Amino acid sequence: MTEDKTQWIEINLKEQSQCTIVELSNHLNITVYTIIEWVEEGILEPHDYNSDDWVFSMDDIARAKRAARLQQDLSINTAGVALALELMQRIDELENKLQTS
Repeated sequence: MTEDKTQWIEINLKEQSQCTIVELSNHLNITVYTIIEWVEEGILEPHDYNSDDWVFSMDDIARAKRAARLQQDLSINTAGVALALELMQRIDELENKLQTS
């Protein structure tokens, strides 16, 4: 993917509040199959799961970016990514709870 196309995708995603599975795949430079695995594992939750055209929120995009980094940088498998993201979320929740106490 060229740098111009990558920049356009990033700008386009910033202007939208959601994206399709193909847009997410292109943005993260991962396969659609990987995203399907993440959905099956519970890492991502598309809006209208039963539809042919899955749509992902900005929260899903941020979570997918973390998942992609874990898989690409640390070579963690899908189940490991799901566990790591769950633990990271729990840590964030506990830190927020401590800050508000």
